[in-house]
Amino acid sequence: MIAYNAGAVAGQPQKMWVLTSTDGVNWSSPTEVSNGSSTINNAFPALAAGPTVGDFRLAWQDDRNGNTTAWNTWYRSTTNSGATWSTPARLSDLGSGAPYKNPNGYAFPYGDYFEIAVDSSGMAHVVWGAGASYNGPGGTWYTRGK
Repeated sequence: MIAYNAGAVAGQPQKMWVLTSTDGVNWSSPTEVSNGSSTINNAFPALAAGPTVGDFRLAWQDDRNGNTTAWNTWYRSTTNSGATWSTPARLSDLGSGAPYKNPNGYAFPYGDYFEIAVDSSGMAHVVWGAGASYNGPGGTWYTRGK
């Protein structure tokens, strides 16, 4: 499985997509896993395989709660290689704790500081960076869950 963000028009918001393969040569058609809106910026996918066949975990950042001012980190999982996905879960649900946080999200994603891992018990560990702007200040956030 691979995950990526792409849009139909250059310079416009991008959606989150996954492709699957059983052999690494032949790939499925893209499946959208973001919320379907063409006005939301989806970016920085992080994907990890779980401990069982068909188990994948995907996290990404989008601004559905406020165009470019309220970014959040989202999580979905599948146990059947992407045939179906869990309901999106908002991981960045703390509305305070840093000056760039508010009830709608955080001001700026540091997407290149973003990872997900799944341990042998199936626990997903997600870490991401967020801040007030490209220049900061910012911080690192962590959560875990199944």
